[in-house]
Amino acid sequence: MTTMDSVTLIGIGDVHFERDDGESMFRHVQPFFDAADVVFANSEQVWGTGHAAARAHATYPHPRGADVLAKVGIDVVSFANNHAMDWGAGGLLATLQLAAGAGVRTVGAGATLAQARRPVVVERNGMCIGFLAYACTGPASYAAEGDRAGYAPVHATTRYEQVDSQPGTPPRIHTTPVAGHVAAMAEDIGDLRRRVDAVVVSFHWGLHFVPAVIPDYCFAVGRAAAAAGATLVLGTHAHMLKGVEIHDGVPIFYGTGNFAFEMGLLPEHRHGLDEVLAWLTSHYRFALDPAYPTFPQHPDGRYTMMVEARFGQGGLRDLAIVPCLVNTRSEPVPVRRGTPEADEVVAYLRWVTREERLNAAFDWIDDARLAVRADPGVPSRPTPADAAAMEPTAAASAPATSMSC
Repeated sequence: MTTMDSVTLIGIGDVHFERDDGESMFRHVQPFFDAADVVFANSEQVWGTGHAAARAHATYPHPRGADVLAKVGIDVVSFANNHAMDWGAGGLLATLQLAAGAGVRTVGAGATLAQARRPVVVERNGMCIGFLAYACTGPASYAAEGDRAGYAPVHATTRYEQVDSQPGTPPRIHTTPVAGHVAAMAEDIGDLRRRVDAVVVSFHWGLHFVPAVIPDYCFAVGRAAAAAGATLVLGTHAHMLKGVEIHDGVPIFYGTGNFAFEMGLLPEHRHGLDEVLAWLTSHYRFALDPAYPTFPQHPDGRYTMMVEARFGQGGLRDLAIVPCLVNTRSEPVPVRRGTPEADEVVAYLRWVTREERLNAAFDWIDDARLAVRADPGVPSRPTPADAAAMEPTAAASAPATSMSC
C-alpha cells in the first residue's frame, strides 16, 4: 500500500499488441495499475507508420501504441531490446517522439549511445525513482554506438566446451559479459544512485523458450548491477518466467515473462511470421497451443506476474508479486489464492527458482499477492568463474548524461 512517504512500482514484462483497442489487453490488471504510483514495462514493438522493416518479420509498429500505454497508466517503457530497430533508426526515433508526446517516458534506447544510456527519473510523493535499461540479446547492429541510434548494450560472448568424449553430446556453454559494457553500466548506476532514492535496472537478457535455464552471464551482469547500486533488477526477453534471487539484499528477477503479448491477429502483418515460428518451434522443441491463436509462445509462457515494489527514502521497503495467467485472448489475468490457476502459476515460479538453485521464497500475504523474501536455508549460488572474469573487449564509451531529480 502506498503512503505519502513511499512509492509503489508495478513492473511487468514483455508487451506487444495488435488489436486497435490495445487498452483492452490490460483490462484485467487495470486496478493494479491504477493503485500504483509508477508502472514500468518493456515494449517489444515500436510505434507509428511509414518506415521500412529492417528484418524479415519485424514486430508490429502499432499506430496507437503510445496512446494506449499512456491511457492504461504505464509511465516508463524500455526499448532496450532486440526489436528496437525492427523498423530502422527512423522507426525507433519516431517512437520516442510519440512517447514523449503522450507523456510516456522511455529508457534504454536513443539517437546516440549517450541518449540510450540516459536514465529516466520519476518523482512521486517527494521521492525520486531512477530507471536504466540495457539489452544483452542483440542483434549487435541494433546497439547504439557513438552517434548511431539503437539500444544501450551490455553484450556477452559465448564459448562451447566439449565435456564428454562421445560425439554429439551437449557441450558446456560458457557466456561472458563484455567488461567495457559492464563497466559503463556500473558507472551509469552509481551516478544515478547518488541522486535518487531507488534505482530500477532492466535487462533484456537470457535464454528464450527454454524453461528455467539462465545463462551464466546473466548472474554476472545482474550481480554487478546490484553491486553498483541497483535497488531492483527486472529481466525481460525469455518469454517465460525465470528464477528469482535476493543477492546482497537486492532482488533480481531473471525473467518476468510475457505480460500482454499478442501476435498474429492481423493477416496483413503475418509476413515472415509463420517461417519464424516454424524455426523457433523446431529449434527449441515446443509446440504451439491452438487454443491460443494470437499467443505464439511456449506453453509455459502463459505464466506471468506483476512485480510490486514499495520504495521509501531508505530504499526498498516491501516486495511482492501478483501472479497472473494469460488467457486465450492473450490477456494477463490475476489469479486468486486457493484456485487451481494460482497453484499452477506459483508452483511454476517456485520450480524455476529452485531449478537454478536460487534463494527466493514466495509466501501468500493476501488473496492476490505473494511476498518475496530470501530463504535463509538456501545458500547464495556462486557467480560462474568464466562469467565473473568478463570479456575484455570494447567499452560503451559515451559518458553518462547528468541529470537531477
